[in-house]
Amino acid sequence: SSLNEKLMKIDYTPPMLFGKVSDGLGPDMDYTNSNLIAAHWPQAVDPNSGISFYYCYLRNPRLGNGEEWCKPNMTIDTTSLRTYLLEKNTLYYAEVKAVNGAGLSSSSIFSDRLQSKIRDLDRA
Repeated sequence: SSLNEKLMKIDYTPPMLFGKVSDGLGPDMDYTNSNLIAAHWPQAVDPNSGISFYYCYLRNPRLGNGEEWCKPNMTIDTTSLRTYLLEKNTLYYAEVKAVNGAGLSSSSIFSDRLQSKIRDLDRA
């Protein structure tokens, strides 16, 4: 009888994600007058099993928790979120971590902060 052999790669190492998250889609922003929160970050690297998706959070330091923005199938290095939860003169920051094909997570990277200057009640 013949023996079928399958080669399987096993990944014990988490992905590598270095740098920082920048608020905005261009140069890092410190203030916004919009309810569009955007962020971008360097692309993560995993030579063994690749990057499956990113976890992205919009956090408010006063509350200590965050709203997840990314869908678990996003494999891009830039994302944005339109939200109506901004409060005037409130600081927000973004947190991002990468997950590889083996389900291992990188360390988180963060933005410095973004301050909303208006309260936008438009929920559209």
